[in-house]
Order: sequence, then structure tokens, then C-alpha cells
Amino acid sequence: MTPNYIDLGLSSPMSVELRKLVEEQLIVDLKYYDVKSDNLKFDWSNSCIEGHLSNHLNSSLENYSEIYVYDNSNNLIAEGWMDYINSSEYLDKSTFFITY
Repeated sequence: MTPNYIDLGLSSPMSVELRKLVEEQLIVDLKYYDVKSDNLKFDWSNSCIEGHLSNHLNSSLENYSEIYVYDNSNNLIAEGWMDYINSSEYLDKSTFFITY
């Protein structure tokens, strides 16, 4: 499979700032699965909405499936779903946001 780093698929409503935060947190989460590299690239082109809408950093995001993660040589490292916890959904102000 050839990675596509340009097409954002259904994740396109995420702002650049939110996408950066999400990808940084997912890279940290992947370390728990023995993925040690910090230099990973995300292919969102086939991302599919899985039904949990939220707003953070003046942008929207959802649970997404079909996220592909590649190393700098474009080798597929991981594929899966993204979920998140956003306390601003339950509180008056955002105090906690994490993706996994």
C-alpha cells in the first residue's frame, strides 16, 4: 500500500493545530505497543467516522478508523482506530484532552 499524506479523508475538519496534538499523542500511545520511533507519518486518507463528535482547539474531531502510520521509509508500522477523551464535553471549560 502506498501512503497518502495529502488527502485527509473524513478527518479534514481537524485544524492543523488539533491534528498536530492528536498525532503527537498517538505517537506517545504507540510506545505502549513497542513502537519506539518519534518520526512517524500519518495517512488519514481512508479515515472513517465512527460516531463520537467533539470540539477542541476551535476545531472538530471524531473517532476515526483506518488510520495508517508509517516510518520515514514509508513502511507501514500500525493501522487502527483513534478514540479520545475531552473533558470539555462534560465541564464548562476544557481541562483534559487525550487521544489514544
